[in-house]
Amino acid sequence: MARALKARNKIGFFEGTEIKDKKDNLKWDRVNAIVCSWILNSLFESIYMDHAYSEFVLDIWNDLCATYYKVDGSDLFNVRQHINSLTQSGLSVSDYFNKLDGLWKEFDALIKCTKCVCEAATQQNNHSKLMKLMQFLSGLDDSFNQVKIHI
Repeated sequence: MARALKARNKIGFFEGTEIKDKKDNLKWDRVNAIVCSWILNSLFESIYMDHAYSEFVLDIWNDLCATYYKVDGSDLFNVRQHINSLTQSGLSVSDYFNKLDGLWKEFDALIKCTKCVCEAATQQNNHSKLMKLMQFLSGLDDSFNQVKIHI
């Protein structure tokens, strides 16, 4: 949703930075109603009903985030468990890699590390890439044993 609103230059409505202007109340109200309808139309019917009578984008967005945008230890554990147990199991190498890469990206998004450009961060990033390579190789089918040994 954030990506879609950013693409339409409306992200300020749910970040709270798009403030109602006394000079152009009507325009702000109209855009707020449009963005509300975009969000509401993307929800399941059961969730929609909880927010159908909300007047402002920011109220809908904050409520949705408070309810559904929670990451706890069980979420992290489940994704990590899936990563650790994933093997090629007859998949093509590209399909196996894409599944594993998707899980790594999901895990990284859940832990939300701060961006850093220091030398230690570079070393940590290189170490992480090496561990991902090792994990990828470990999950390959036995038919790739010779390739794994050479790598």
